[in-house]
Amino acid sequence: MHEVSTSRREVMRALIIAPSIIATPVAASAATGLVCIPTANRGTWDAVMQQFTAAKIAGAEYDRSHVFPLYEAMKAEFGSFALSGEGPMRERCLAWRSAHNFGAITDQAEAYADAEYDARVELLRMPAPDLAALRWKLDETFADDEIALWCDDIADAIREDILRLMPKGA
Repeated sequence: MHEVSTSRREVMRALIIAPSIIATPVAASAATGLVCIPTANRGTWDAVMQQFTAAKIAGAEYDRSHVFPLYEAMKAEFGSFALSGEGPMRERCLAWRSAHNFGAITDQAEAYADAEYDARVELLRMPAPDLAALRWKLDETFADDEIALWCDDIADAIREDILRLMPKGA
């Protein structure tokens, strides 16, 4: 049988690490015990929001300057910007696309769209640092009277934001 004894050194060691344990955000839950809730980091949020905004602006500008004119030129040439049919018309359309860098232009537009999407999803999944950020997340998930929560982890992140940012008893 071992007796529980605490030396002064062990107590001092515990006192040194206690602030870091207490500073770790946790929420007590009767059903699950202690659950770690991620902390919000304003610097990280702002950096990712800047990436999102830059990708959105760059993508919109690229669409205006390259994609839309390309589609309009193709539509003027062929009556549509969609490839359809077989035979000589299809071959002519493919040659036109090749001559006008259609693949490279649409690939670049897709890269801008992917960068915007990735940053949006990262923002939706990370903890909101304040109510304005939470409002942005809610605006992104509720559009035209539809709930556009893409997956459970985004819904969970928004719920955690609400619980963390709302005043107790509200």
